[in-house]
Amino acid sequence: MVDQWLDAVTILDVIAVVAVVSTFVTFLVKVGAPLVRLSRAVHDFIDDWRGRAEVRDAAGNVIEVATSSIPARLARIEHEVSPNHGSSAHDQLMKAIGELAGEFNAFREESTADRRGLHKRIDALGPPHNID
Repeated sequence: MVDQWLDAVTILDVIAVVAVVSTFVTFLVKVGAPLVRLSRAVHDFIDDWRGRAEVRDAAGNVIEVATSSIPARLARIEHEVSPNHGSSAHDQLMKAIGELAGEFNAFREESTADRRGLHKRIDALGPPHNID
């Protein structure tokens, strides 16, 4: 029975099977590899979203540092950029800007006074003299 089946197989049948198998393998490589990369990226994103606990080896040395979850990081950032009576980065920046503006205004007033004094001294010299 097996001999009859093998006798019925032609070279075209073998080529067709090889073509189908190679097409299937090529499809798996072309589609499967990107799907594996995508699944790893999704897994990494989910890990980042949830945060990771610190990982230690048997000796107690830190292998992987703990990371906070993305919502916790966003809450910390929101706290820093929102006004909250002096302790946020936003409040400190606004204080520094206010101090800088005060220094700038003092310099501008001093500069204006210096210019006025210079104009008075020039006016005291009288009109320009033409020497021919």
